Amino acid sequence: MDACGVLRVLCGAFYGVLCVFSIVTGLIYMGGRRTLNPLELSDAFVAKLDTEEKKRTFARKMGLVTFVVGIVQGVTAWALIQADRPALYGVALGFTLFSIASVAFKLRGKVSAFPLVKLVAYLAVLVVLLLGGTRAAFFGEEGTYTGQEAAIAQTYEQIDQETAREMMAREDGHVVVDVRRQDEYDAGHIPGAILVPNETIGEEMPEALPDLEQVILVYCRSGNRSKQAAEKLADIGYSNVYEFGGIIDWTGEIEY
Repeated sequence: MDACGVLRVLCGAFYGVLCVFSIVTGLIYMGGRRTLNPLELSDAFVAKLDTEEKKRTFARKMGLVTFVVGIVQGVTAWALIQADRPALYGVALGFTLFSIASVAFKLRGKVSAFPLVKLVAYLAVLVVLLLGGTRAAFFGEEGTYTGQEAAIAQTYEQIDQETAREMMAREDGHVVVDVRRQDEYDAGHIPGAILVPNETIGEEMPEALPDLEQVILVYCRSGNRSKQAAEKLADIGYSNVYEFGGIIDWTGEIEY
């Protein structure tokens, strides 16, 4: 896990702690075991609660709101730790912005250490969410890469079949990979090609391709699966992946 990942998980843990605190506090308020939290209320508002009945009524309402906020904090914690799709980024960013606005509004009526600490913490979470590495974790290939991150992002190169033939003629340790099904491979393939079906390529290195720096020439039937396979191989970490379309356009020798 990189530095952005560590910071993101720490932010998730922060929201997790807030979740437990808010849910417990909310239940206490709703149960009438606590009247109000003066640290988060302006002096002018506290002055309006001039009877014990008003304080108890307000405490119950405050408890319900705090309990619901705790649930949302828990969802936000999960979103930060999971971090695998754009919708979760929207949840984490949206609730963080809401929290910043909420605390800032409270500070208008009463400046104290407690809300100030919360404001600083929420701002720190916002900074982490805006980091390129954090966005990339949520958005995957659609994430925004900048600077050094863009330089190290893995990809593959698409070449024409004439270039592929020229590369096959070199003695550079390259490998030609057929990513079709076994029956398609058996019906005819480029001489020397090894079979690594597209559907078998996941997040781990295929056993047939043990060298991440080896030149890999990828093809399929028409060029669709080869693009998918080349992309997955690049994501795994193979640094010299070349995709050259489908065997239906191949004018060279065919092996059976």
